[in-house]
Amino acid sequence: MERGRRNLPPHNILKLAEILGVDPGELVRGLRPPAGQADRTSSGVPDR
Repeated sequence: MERGRRNLPPHNILKLAEILGVDPGELVRGLRPPAGQADRTSSGVPDR
């Protein structure tokens, strides 16, 4: 997780945010998709 090499399930992001007392969006703000996945939308469907 620390090196960005592992996908953290959304449930774990919510739990971590609760423990830290922050909004879950703060934990993912500014993240970009890994190389090779930038051509996909948030729905997982490739852009056309």
